Amino acid sequence: MKDAKEQQDEDIHLAARKGDLKEIQRILSTDPSTLNANGWMGAKPLYYAAESGSLECVQFLLNNGAQVNEPSNESKTTAIFGASTAEIAKLLLENGAELNVISQRGRVPLDYAIQYGHEDVVKVLIAHGANVNYDKGPNFFSTMIQWAIEPARNSRNNEALAESDNSHRVRERIVELLLKAGADPNQTNVYKQTAINKACRFGQLGIVELLLKYGANPNLRDISGDTAFDEAKEHTEILKVLEPFRKDIPLPPRVQCTPEELVQRLLKADADNCDSYSIH
Repeated sequence: MKDAKEQQDEDIHLAARKGDLKEIQRILSTDPSTLNANGWMGAKPLYYAAESGSLECVQFLLNNGAQVNEPSNESKTTAIFGASTAEIAKLLLENGAELNVISQRGRVPLDYAIQYGHEDVVKVLIAHGANVNYDKGPNFFSTMIQWAIEPARNSRNNEALAESDNSHRVRERIVELLLKAGADPNQTNVYKQTAINKACRFGQLGIVELLLKYGANPNLRDISGDTAFDEAKEHTEILKVLEPFRKDIPLPPRVQCTPEELVQRLLKADADNCDSYSIH
């Protein structure tokens, strides 16, 4: 059974997630120590308020001393990771939020904003100098552009959002924002896949055209030896767009690792991708 303190801590996180300013004010007036209380996986009320989209709640918590760079206990994500609107992102940055802070899994605020389809937040972060070519290292699951290509997810429960013409347009605009800011279209992930490989797999013609415009090479082979042409084999319109860029590149003489090594690398990549799941 929860004691009164535990219940208050839980209540303020629930109020912050709902963007319920009056309830937050009531709880803090009763117990000010809940301001930076740990929620599930150690997330703070300020994170949840940022995620809720309530600028008023974020402002109130900051005014009352919420720590803008206080990380969650487990994933080490700060409030800026949860920012769901441009106004909230700007407010957090104005109050000293670290732009390129790295979570325990090696993720950064920009790839969170990209994954959840927060186009305006992406704009703000890029304008403030976010690294569009951030690379965790050889076991990183997705590049910045690749986060935009994969199905957008709901920041509250990490469920894939229903595909629509609008969501496709948002993804295309985010990819273009990244490319205009200098993102490398040929940056690879752990599977040696480039963004155009993924765009072809998901049948995203508009993104394929954008990537080609900015110098993407559809002939690069991934760890399995596949190119963008292989990924696009079920998408006739994409194949037509790719064809002028085709080059005959022989398969490598051998796979660059043993099957056992490949399995271990892929398992490691999936483990690193656990942080793509929301902390709540």
